[in-house]
Amino acid sequence: MTDRNVSSTRTVVDRYFAFASSAAPESIAELFSEAVDFDIPGDVASVPWLGRREGRAGVAAFIAEIRRGTRSDTFEIDRIVVDGDTAVVLGRFRTWAVATNKLMDSDFALIFTVGDSLITRFRLLEDSYAVSRALHVAPHA
Repeated sequence: MTDRNVSSTRTVVDRYFAFASSAAPESIAELFSEAVDFDIPGDVASVPWLGRREGRAGVAAFIAEIRRGTRSDTFEIDRIVVDGDTAVVLGRFRTWAVATNKLMDSDFALIFTVGDSLITRFRLLEDSYAVSRALHVAPHA
């Protein structure tokens, strides 16, 4: 591991967060490799933005989908740890599900791998059960 790798990785991750809330999905997707390994594990049948995505078009589609389906309340980063080409971002979010107006409240870990100044691997780990439940209206008894 070199200081240069750590610096480059941190720069790319910082750029991602600078763009994430306001840039066009296609602009954010330019931070990713076309061959990115992108996955957000969870109940893909119930939550449309979860699952694997392919290429920059898949990343842009994810961003557009999550923006349509959620309304952010808070997003807090507690810590960013960088080791060579990998960064782990720990934090917490509170987000409203647009369809149900239910709150999703979860700790998260984002894992980035960076190569040639692009994100080559992306994982979001969250309480996907709580996210899935927030998107569904309980049937009336």
